[in-house]
Amino acid sequence: MDTTQDLGPEDAARNHAPEPELSNPGIFITVDGIDSAELVLPYGYLAKIRDYLFSDTSKEYICHVLCGHTLIGRRLRLLACYFAHPEPEDYVEQTLASIRLDPAYDLALRTECKKQRLSLVDIHSHPFSSHAVGFSGVDDHDESLKAKYFDRNLPDSIFASVVMGRNSQQARLFLRGSQEKRTRSVPMSIYSRDLPLGSNTETGDSVGGAFGGGRFDRQIRAFGAEGQARLETTKVGIVGLGGLGAGLAIGLARLGVRHFTLIDPDRAEPTNLNRLAGMTAVDACLRPLKIDLVARRIAEIDGDATIDRCPWDIFQPSAWQRLRDQDLIIAATDNHSTRLLLNSISHQYLVPLVSIGTLIRTRGGEFENGFGEVCTVLPGQPEPCLLCSQAIDKAEAYYELGPDANRREALKRGYIEDYDAPAPAVHHLNGVVTNLALVEIHNLICGFMPRRPHLHYSMVERRVLSIEDESVHCGVCSPDGLNFARGDQIDPVVNLFGRDKIGAASPMHPGDNAHDVRTEGV
Repeated sequence: MDTTQDLGPEDAARNHAPEPELSNPGIFITVDGIDSAELVLPYGYLAKIRDYLFSDTSKEYICHVLCGHTLIGRRLRLLACYFAHPEPEDYVEQTLASIRLDPAYDLALRTECKKQRLSLVDIHSHPFSSHAVGFSGVDDHDESLKAKYFDRNLPDSIFASVVMGRNSQQARLFLRGSQEKRTRSVPMSIYSRDLPLGSNTETGDSVGGAFGGGRFDRQIRAFGAEGQARLETTKVGIVGLGGLGAGLAIGLARLGVRHFTLIDPDRAEPTNLNRLAGMTAVDACLRPLKIDLVARRIAEIDGDATIDRCPWDIFQPSAWQRLRDQDLIIAATDNHSTRLLLNSISHQYLVPLVSIGTLIRTRGGEFENGFGEVCTVLPGQPEPCLLCSQAIDKAEAYYELGPDANRREALKRGYIEDYDAPAPAVHHLNGVVTNLALVEIHNLICGFMPRRPHLHYSMVERRVLSIEDESVHCGVCSPDGLNFARGDQIDPVVNLFGRDKIGAASPMHPGDNAHDVRTEGV
C-alpha cells in the first residue's frame, strides 16, 4: 500500500532516498547471498523447448539454455540468451529413462559458458511422467557433480537444471561456495515472456483466482476472471509521468493493475494543467513531484496498490535498476535517448516494453496535423525492436546527451529539431493515444484478440494504422547481440553512451520546464 501523506515539495523530495548502485556486475556472490532463484525465458522459448523434448516420447531428451543473470536483493534471476540441443550423434546413450552425452558436446557447452560468462541450465524430459514429475537419484548425483565443476572452474557462471514431464516441471539452482559434501540447491521458478503475460508455466493456466462480482464485475463479464487476476499481479514500470504517462498510470489502476514503479524527476508546472491527468489548480501552485501527484490518484482508486516512487533521472542506477524486476516497462518520455536506453534494458533483462508518444506539427504557427504512436516490443519476438524499426532516431539520441554547443550546432545544420522550443500538446490527442495503449496493454495481459505491435494514429485523417515492420534485428534485440539477456553483466548506460556522455545533459530534465512541455513528443 502507498502510505505517503501529501507533503510539501521539499519534504517529498527528502522522502525518496536513492539506492546504492549495483556492485561488480557479472560476478556471482557466494551461497550466503542467494535464497531464491528464477529462470526467465524470452518470447517463444518455452514452446521451442517443449517441442524438442517431447517430439518423441519413447526416449528422454535434453536441451540447454545459456543465461545471463541479475541479482535482485537475495533473488537470482537467470535470463535465457541461447537455446541449444544435441544432435542425434551427440547422444551416446538415449533410452526412456536415461541419457548420456558425448563428453565433447558437454565440454563445448561449458567452454562457451566460460568464454561468455554465461550460466547453464540443463533441461531434460521424463516422458513417462505426467502430473508429478521430479528429479531422480541419478539426476541428483550427476547434476551435483556438474555443479561442483562449475563452482571450481567457472567463477562467473552457475549451474541449474529443469526436469519436465508432459504436464508438470520442477527446477532448481545449485548454490555456489557450499562446503558441504552434498551440494545445496534452491527451488527455481520459471517465467515465460509468452502471451498472455503472467501465465503460469507450471500448468499453462493463469495465476490467481476469480474475482467474482464487485468492482471488476463488468470487465470480468467481457474479458474473464483469469485475465483480471493477472492484471492484479502484473508489475508495471512507467518512465515519464507527463501527459501520456500519468493518464496511462491512472487508466491501468482502473483496469486493476496494483503494482507500480513510477520514474520521473520533474515537478508539475502550471503549463501541465491542460493535459496532466489528475492535476488540479492547487497542484499547479504547490508544484508537487509528478510521481507523487500520480501516486495520490492511484491510491484514491485502489488503497491497496503498491507504488514505488522514483524521482530520479532514468540514467541514474537508482532509477533504471528498478526496471529489472518489472513485468512490463512503459516508455512515456519525450526524447530518443531515454527510449533508446529503455529499449536496451528491455532486451537486456527480458522485460516487455510499450513505447507511446504523440507529435503535433505546425506550419507558420498554425495546426497542420497530430500523430500518435504505440509500439510493443517482446524480447525474442520475430518483430523488430524500437531501434531497428526506426522508432528511435539515433542522431537525436546522440545530440540530446551532448554538450549544449554541439546541440546548437546540430540544430543550425538541421540535424535535429529545436530542443529549446516548447512542443505543442493537447489533452484530447493524449487521450486517444493513451487509450490505444491501454487496449494493447490490457490485451497483452488478458489475451482477448490478436496483438498489433505497431500502431500509428493520424488526427486529421481520424484513423489508426497497424504498421507491419520488416522482420529485421539489430545488435540490441538479436539473440546474437552483445547485450541480449546479459542482465547485470553490462551497465546499459555506459554500454550505449559511454561514461563521458552521461552528465553532460539530463535527458529527462534538460531545463527548468523543457521536459514538462515536451513529454508528448514522438
